[in-house]
Amino acid sequence: MSDLTVNEALEQWIMQSIPIDIPKDQAKYVFCLMLAYPLAFLFSLLPNSPALKHTIGLSIGVWFGYFIMGSEILHSAFSATCVYAIMRFGPSRQAHKLAVAFAILYMSAGHIQRMYNDYLGWRMDFSGVQLLLTIKYTTFAFDWYDGQKAQQALSEYQKGMCVRKFPSILEWFGYIYFFPGFLTGPAFNYGEYNNYINLSMFKETPTGRAPFGGWAALKAFLSALVCAGGVMMAGKFPVSYMRDDEFYNTTTFLYRFGYLQVATALCRFPYYFAWIMSEGACNLAGLGFSGYKNGVAIWERATNVWPLKIETAQNYRAISEHWNVRTDRWLKHYVYERVGNKGTAGLIITFMASAVWHGFYPGYYFSFATAALHVHLGRVLRRNFRSRFVKVDSSTEKPTEKPTALKPLYDVISWVISWTGLNYNFAPFMILSFWGSYGAWRSIYFVGHIAAFTLLALATIVGPPRKPRSAADKTK
Repeated sequence: MSDLTVNEALEQWIMQSIPIDIPKDQAKYVFCLMLAYPLAFLFSLLPNSPALKHTIGLSIGVWFGYFIMGSEILHSAFSATCVYAIMRFGPSRQAHKLAVAFAILYMSAGHIQRMYNDYLGWRMDFSGVQLLLTIKYTTFAFDWYDGQKAQQALSEYQKGMCVRKFPSILEWFGYIYFFPGFLTGPAFNYGEYNNYINLSMFKETPTGRAPFGGWAALKAFLSALVCAGGVMMAGKFPVSYMRDDEFYNTTTFLYRFGYLQVATALCRFPYYFAWIMSEGACNLAGLGFSGYKNGVAIWERATNVWPLKIETAQNYRAISEHWNVRTDRWLKHYVYERVGNKGTAGLIITFMASAVWHGFYPGYYFSFATAALHVHLGRVLRRNFRSRFVKVDSSTEKPTEKPTALKPLYDVISWVISWTGLNYNFAPFMILSFWGSYGAWRSIYFVGHIAAFTLLALATIVGPPRKPRSAADKTK
């Protein structure tokens, strides 16, 4: 034991303490997620010294990264330094574009290296953290660019996020390495972090500091433990089995369809677990506070996923709004709203940007291209069918909808289509490889695509319901 470093001794203790067999890097990752809770509580008690908070927050974040990734933590330091230099010293009108280009290229290089060194693997290397840093880099680049514009030239969202004062080196790296969200997110904007550190986020609280987030953190922690059960179950239904020829040759269609549905649904639980654990730490530190509602503190700033809303969603819009919330917000405000086309073309560009952000495995592109199809399908089905199951009461000042007796049936069918479609799309996302993804879909005869195109054709033939003619029209 005397020959071991502190980190090596801690690694040994963690592996001996965990009752289940998981890779060392994943065990250390879970340990850091849990350690963030007491550290976040202590962080919330620090005196109101921004410099002290920056220093302690980034020191813990750097140690987390080094403990899990080793020397690969240097990638974050190098890329953060480059983005800072580009934005600080680059041409004012082009610096944000250069910073975004650099961030995307560096992230892409990490994806390629990962595919080369650990093809189809899930090792905890720097590329996962680089995804979150890319969001931080690009949002800061645009927020600083927006901050140089006149207030009337900005949208309401941009007014709230724009950065008017360029951060110091300490402020910048404090933002980059802030430990409750460094490993898993959420990737919040620099303006939010700065308002949190200098306490301006808490002007409406009685003490001028963050309210106690212990109960919100406990709720998140307990929810994460529930999700951990799904993580354990996921190991019994490996998605890798769907890449094997045996999966197609020795099983029936119904078995394959059911296995794909269960396996891919369970694969969402590791994401639920990690995101909710991180949310709890952010709440305990105070960053998750998002204001008051009816006198009660709301803790949703750090919420990155709503599992129950995803699993019960009746359309893809609801799914995307509640899955990886911060990334969805990034895609909405920094991709979709800035490409200049908010129609179908803008939607496709946004989905492709999301795929590139995730990596270059073919499975990502299978998933997001098909998701774009299903989002379009959902819009058409809702437009053409939903109004047939509700009645509009125009007798009040503000017209209201009243469900018909068949509305529950519409809701159930919508949920079945959305949930099974989500699982169908999610399979390549987890399988990753081209032939593995193709084989999984082929094993169930591309039923998700066939059903989507069939429903689109049906909706087109049926068309939207006709608007009732008014009395004036009838007399013409």
